[in-house]
Amino acid sequence: MEGLRISRATTGDIAPVQEIARETLRKTASVFLGEETVAGFIESGQSDAEISDHFSNLYVARLNGRIVGFVIYWEGSIHLMMVDAKLHRAGVGTAILQWCETQMRVEGHDRAQLQTFVGNAQAIGFYLRNGWTESHRDGPEAGDFAKATFAKSLT
Repeated sequence: MEGLRISRATTGDIAPVQEIARETLRKTASVFLGEETVAGFIESGQSDAEISDHFSNLYVARLNGRIVGFVIYWEGSIHLMMVDAKLHRAGVGTAILQWCETQMRVEGHDRAQLQTFVGNAQAIGFYLRNGWTESHRDGPEAGDFAKATFAKSLT
């Protein structure tokens, strides 16, 4: 995506990234987790803490200088990736995902993995369209928080 730059986050990036995470959760996760659950997660501070707790592995995507998405990854695993909800389906997520896959290859990983909620049909479709394969799915006993694990060969 032209004009998109991805780099390690600075401390000044934390607040804008936390805002993107809160807004993205409200607009997307409420669909499958429910508005009350998502609001509780955000209001408890857990959403913000997820970003600050993983600052050392946080990378931001800037489009024309403005933060429009982010990824947290380490050791061949994508922990969290979000794009400003206003830019979904604009190519930002694909660019971040491809950048992350390239970084993992450079770091010597031959396989990447990630998880998303089973109820997150939008994310599942996105990962499948980008060549990822579902390798595991939690059973019904996990309830609303069941996760699907995806993997992709990097060789």
